[in-house]
Amino acid sequence: MNWKIFFLKFFRNLVLGVVIGVVVLGIFGYLLAGKEGMINMAYWGVALGLIGGFSSGLGIIFEAKFWGEGNYKIFPEWNWFVKKSDDKEKKTDH
Repeated sequence: MNWKIFFLKFFRNLVLGVVIGVVVLGIFGYLLAGKEGMINMAYWGVALGLIGGFSSGLGIIFEAKFWGEGNYKIFPEWNWFVKKSDDKEKKTDH
């Protein structure tokens, strides 16, 4: 696993989770209780966005580990995305 790409994806998921959580819950809070509801729900959006972003980051780790170990052989219907190598001496991408 390329750790630089992992940290970029992890950080992206964390930021997107917080932003989407704040926007969606903030709008919902504003519709329910005005400005005070928007502020309260924005706090909840930050908390739930952090939890969701962290969880999706862990999901990236487990998914990469699962497919990196060659478990695509267990699921033959998913073999369409495995890159076939023409040269047997070359190192494959999987």
